[in-house]
Amino acid sequence: MLTAGIIFDAVIANNDEITIRAMKAGDLDATAQGKEAMQTRLKLMKGEEVD
Repeated sequence: MLTAGIIFDAVIANNDEITIRAMKAGDLDATAQGKEAMQTRLKLMKGEEVD
């Protein structure tokens, strides 16, 4: 969808990999249940220190 130029407001993902790819590819933010976990995973992927 992203490579086709389709603009969307939300992504519903069933696993972390899809969520991370969507967040990295677009101006998206995880909400509610997984927001903090996704932020931590992204930091770890970048080699950043986490609390």
